[in-house]
Amino acid sequence: MVHHEKLKPKSGAFIVTKNEFNYNKGMSKLILGALFLSILNFSPIAFSESAKTISNDKAAPRAAKLKISPVSISVVGLSQVEFTVKGGVPPYKCTATSGSLSRGKSKVTLFTPEYETTIYITVEDSQGEKTKAEVFVSKPHSED
Repeated sequence: MVHHEKLKPKSGAFIVTKNEFNYNKGMSKLILGALFLSILNFSPIAFSESAKTISNDKAAPRAAKLKISPVSISVVGLSQVEFTVKGGVPPYKCTATSGSLSRGKSKVTLFTPEYETTIYITVEDSQGEKTKAEVFVSKPHSED
């Protein structure tokens, strides 16, 4: 019968199990891959303390600036004014200080009242960006 003695590491020796070696080898590849991608993207990479997540703080491209046109218009009496909304991030929320609105995908139609007033239309996209337009409504000339 052969007697096997347990091996004990010498003082100061570092023992790595096979599972730890494979994990560290995999993490090294992950870190090297992330650094390589960082060089290609020209953007900094942040590693979490646990080294399990890697994030790239390069911001996603922003949509074009939210715009409405026309920005200002004058009409006489009861009118229907069509506006075009571009940019921003749909869906859009539209409000008017007077009159009533009808909304399409990128069109907003204002139905003006018959009295003299200034109407402000506000369009807000899903990200909270706002744009405004104004409509000057004048009284129709009376025929005497």
